[in-house]
Amino acid sequence: MDFIKHFILHIILAITFAVLAFYFPIKKTERKIISPRKFKKISPKYRKWDVFFMVIMVTFLVICTYLLTETFLYIYKITDTHHDAIFNILTARLAWYFPFTLVSMAIYVRLSFQISRFFLRNDFEEYMDYSTQTTYGIDNESLIKPLIWVCLSLSFIGLLWMYDYRSFIYNDYLEYNELSTIGKNKKYVFSDIKKIEFERYYSDEKLLENYKISFADSNYWNIHGGLFYDKNEVIIAQYLSQKSKVKIDTLKIRND
Repeated sequence: MDFIKHFILHIILAITFAVLAFYFPIKKTERKIISPRKFKKISPKYRKWDVFFMVIMVTFLVICTYLLTETFLYIYKITDTHHDAIFNILTARLAWYFPFTLVSMAIYVRLSFQISRFFLRNDFEEYMDYSTQTTYGIDNESLIKPLIWVCLSLSFIGLLWMYDYRSFIYNDYLEYNELSTIGKNKKYVFSDIKKIEFERYYSDEKLLENYKISFADSNYWNIHGGLFYDKNEVIIAQYLSQKSKVKIDTLKIRND
């Protein structure tokens, strides 16, 4: 059932992104090349508009990203919490903001010229000619669709990876999925656990703590993956130690 649910979700995401990318096709235009004298004359006027539109963009991205992410998280926590699991270790809130920031960027790029036209009205065409000059002759309107595709493609990949990056610990076994894989849950019974190590190490001059679970097949799982909701590493490690009858090793310090 999980596979079917994930497959359907991925198809829905792909269709949604494709529709967003092709929503209201963009008509390519050819902009005038403004003379250096005219460009110098109108630049002070439109630089102020550049700042104004930058403020609008940042405001839009913050609000849209927040709404999209929090809406998704509400559904994600309800649908992906396994009530029969002792521990549900789901992907952390902050991690989801990355792909949805890209989605918000794609939406804003698609709406940016309508926003500019609304505020500039009769000055819109001249402003676009000015903008083309500031980008070394590249027509900004022709960049919309490629930018949308880049943003949506990266966000789609991020959503696929992070959606499967979660772990569940049940009464009789545990399963987890690494960030580098999609749809490949690894399942182990507690007797497969051969070693539990508590590590303290430096990463980018920041001291981190982690519990490393080693299994009989030489595979291992770092409980502290950096993207999880729960910060109950100690409780989880103690539970696994109790169930597997494997004592947690004493402090291990390593340098990365």
